[in-house]
Amino acid sequence: MKVVTVFVTSLQSQEERSDSVANEWNRLVTSYVRGIRYNVLAMNHAHRGDYQSAALIWLRASKGRICNAKILFNLALCYQNGLGITKDIGKVVHLQPCDLLIGFV
Repeated sequence: MKVVTVFVTSLQSQEERSDSVANEWNRLVTSYVRGIRYNVLAMNHAHRGDYQSAALIWLRASKGRICNAKILFNLALCYQNGLGITKDIGKVVHLQPCDLLIGFV
């Protein structure tokens, strides 16, 4: 009886771990897709010359769970060139190592 109880408990904990992994994977994919959507939205603003809106979108996205390397890279370009945001080389230096760690550059 003890062996059966341990086996059932082990199966339940494996199912719980599988559910936990699946939920985390779903959250990560959803965040990644949202990040892509925000980046595309910001790029559309930038292509129209509305750098202020683009920089604001990238700035907001960089502070949340939807951040990705492209968002950080584009935000760094805005800071570097003063596009839609005050030029700030210190923030460029801060953002670019993040790009390198993520593997974008």
